[in-house]
Amino acid sequence: MTFFVDPGCPQIGELLNGVIDASGSRVIDAGGVQTGAYETKGSRFIYKTSASGAYAFASKDASQIITLGQFIALSDLSTRLMGGDVYVKRALLATLSAAGGNPNLDTAFSAGAFEMNTLLGNISTAQSYGQYLQNASVINALNPTRPSPPAGSSPSRA
Repeated sequence: MTFFVDPGCPQIGELLNGVIDASGSRVIDAGGVQTGAYETKGSRFIYKTSASGAYAFASKDASQIITLGQFIALSDLSTRLMGGDVYVKRALLATLSAAGGNPNLDTAFSAGAFEMNTLLGNISTAQSYGQYLQNASVINALNPTRPSPPAGSSPSRA
């Protein structure tokens, strides 16, 4: 299901929808997620908090504008996800936190070290971990590198 469509910067909508799909969550107050508005004036790319808002941040580097918009939108979205995969939601929150950005400061580049590829890798790892936990006994039984406990001893629960 598509929740966010942003004609000014479709990458933001695609990212938000991908995170929602990956988490299997429902969004509470989707209208409260600040997706931003994006413009070009001469050689500068501009991020605004809304289409009617004043310029919040401008740069000659389009990737900075998109990264800032991703960080702010994901930060807003992260507090509005209800239900779904707890490991994916933890991956989202941990990635945003580790970036060291400030989603409440939109008048400067405030995304810290946020990288979309890091987020996608963390979500993929979270999904794999969740699948492992659901099938741990089968996976562990099939793992030939896992040492068998000595005869007569009980397996450890480490």
